Amino acid sequence: MYVIARNSGEGADRKNEKGDYQLTDIEYANLQKLGANFENVVVVLNVGGIVDTKFFHEIVGLDSLLADEPGRYGRRERLGRRHFRQGNPFR
Repeated sequence: MYVIARNSGEGADRKNEKGDYQLTDIEYANLQKLGANFENVVVVLNVGGIVDTKFFHEIVGLDSLLADEPGRYGRRERLGRRHFRQGNPFR
Protein backbone atom coordinates (compact mmCIF):
# COMPACT_ATOMS: atom_id res chain seq x y z
CA MET A 1 0.00 0.00 0.00
CA TYR A 2 1.37 3.40 -1.02
CA VAL A 3 -0.34 6.65 0.00
CA ILE A 4 -0.25 9.82 -2.07
CA ALA A 5 -1.48 12.81 -0.08
CA ARG A 6 -2.14 16.37 -1.18
CA ASN A 7 -3.38 19.47 0.66
CA SER A 8 -6.22 21.43 -0.84
CA GLY A 9 -9.08 23.66 0.17
CA GLU A 10 -9.44 27.25 1.19
CA GLY A 11 -6.08 28.98 1.13
CA ALA A 12 -4.38 26.10 -0.69
CA ASP A 13 -4.57 26.85 -4.41
CA ARG A 14 -3.58 23.96 -6.65
CA LYS A 15 -0.77 24.14 -9.21
CA ASN A 16 0.06 22.02 -12.23
CA GLU A 17 3.49 21.08 -10.93
CA LYS A 18 5.30 18.16 -9.32
CA GLY A 19 4.28 17.64 -5.73
CA ASP A 20 0.79 19.02 -6.30
CA TYR A 21 -1.25 18.00 -9.38
CA GLN A 22 1.64 15.84 -10.64
CA LEU A 23 3.64 13.18 -8.83
CA THR A 24 7.10 14.06 -7.59
CA ASP A 25 10.03 12.22 -9.17
CA ILE A 26 10.46 10.24 -5.93
CA GLU A 27 6.79 9.21 -5.83
CA TYR A 28 6.94 8.04 -9.44
CA ALA A 29 10.18 6.10 -8.86
CA ASN A 30 8.74 4.48 -5.72
CA LEU A 31 5.63 3.37 -7.63
CA GLN A 32 7.77 1.94 -10.43
CA LYS A 33 9.77 -0.11 -7.91
CA LEU A 34 6.65 -1.32 -6.13
CA GLY A 35 4.93 -2.27 -9.40
CA ALA A 36 8.00 -4.18 -10.57
CA ASN A 37 8.51 -6.09 -7.31
CA PHE A 38 5.03 -6.83 -5.96
CA GLU A 39 2.05 -8.54 -7.54
CA ASN A 40 -0.58 -6.28 -5.96
CA VAL A 41 0.04 -2.65 -5.05
CA VAL A 42 -2.80 -0.45 -3.79
CA VAL A 43 -2.22 3.26 -4.27
CA VAL A 44 -4.34 5.29 -1.86
CA LEU A 45 -5.14 8.77 -3.13
CA ASN A 46 -5.63 10.80 0.04
CA VAL A 47 -6.53 13.99 -1.80
CA GLY A 48 -9.24 16.61 -1.55
CA GLY A 49 -8.88 17.71 -5.18
CA ILE A 50 -7.84 16.30 -8.52
CA VAL A 51 -4.44 14.79 -9.26
CA ASP A 52 -2.94 13.46 -12.49
CA THR A 53 -3.50 9.69 -12.48
CA LYS A 54 -1.90 8.79 -15.82
CA PHE A 55 0.71 6.80 -13.90
CA PHE A 56 -1.90 4.04 -13.43
CA HIS A 57 -1.67 3.42 -17.19
CA GLU A 58 2.12 3.77 -17.28
CA ILE A 59 3.08 1.48 -14.38
CA VAL A 60 1.96 -2.15 -14.36
CA GLY A 61 0.56 -3.73 -11.19
CA LEU A 62 -1.07 -0.73 -9.53
CA ASP A 63 -4.62 -0.57 -8.21
CA SER A 64 -6.27 2.54 -6.79
CA LEU A 65 -8.40 3.58 -3.87
CA LEU A 66 -9.68 7.13 -3.49
CA ALA A 67 -9.76 8.15 0.18
CA ASP A 68 -11.39 11.47 -0.60
CA GLU A 69 -13.29 13.22 2.23
CA PRO A 70 -15.47 10.61 3.98
CA GLY A 71 -14.51 11.92 7.41
CA ARG A 72 -12.26 10.52 10.08
CA TYR A 73 -14.13 7.27 10.64
CA GLY A 74 -15.22 6.73 7.05
CA ARG A 75 -11.66 6.74 5.72
CA ARG A 76 -10.49 4.31 8.41
CA GLU A 77 -13.39 1.94 7.70
CA ARG A 78 -12.87 2.08 3.94
CA LEU A 79 -9.14 1.41 4.16
CA GLY A 80 -9.61 -1.36 6.71
CA ARG A 81 -12.23 -3.17 4.66
CA ARG A 82 -10.17 -2.86 1.49
CA HIS A 83 -6.91 -3.90 3.12
CA PHE A 84 -8.36 -6.92 4.89
CA ARG A 85 -10.89 -7.72 2.13
CA GLN A 86 -13.89 -7.49 4.42
CA GLY A 87 -16.84 -6.79 2.20
CA ASN A 88 -17.33 -3.82 -0.07
CA PRO A 89 -14.93 -0.96 0.86
CA PHE A 90 -17.23 1.59 -0.78
CA ARG A 91 -20.35 1.09 1.37
